Amino acid sequence: MELNGAVALITGGSEGIGRSIAEALVAEGAVVTITGRREDLLRATAEEIGADFIVGDVGREPDAVRTVASVVEKHGRLDILASRWSRWSWTNWRPFTVPTSSAPS
Repeated sequence: MELNGAVALITGGSEGIGRSIAEALVAEGAVVTITGRREDLLRATAEEIGADFIVGDVGREPDAVRTVASVVEKHGRLDILASRWSRWSWTNWRPFTVPTSSAPS
């Protein structure tokens, strides 16, 4: 699989399954951003695997919206989202909209 330039966001990307997903996507040519709550771990992982990082708790809607908006603002789109948020469940999932001011023109 080749993902040349595909833009990916991986939540919980600093360790475990999330990190493994991020590493695999980077290896296939994707532009990867990882997110999580621990800046020290995110920074170290991002440097090791060649990814960007954003600190935040995607369990909080403002952080989730800010994270997606930041990726879209920087790269103009978001092609792949892998959610590895450990506190996630179907009962608290709901869609959200990225503010139009953050969307590419």
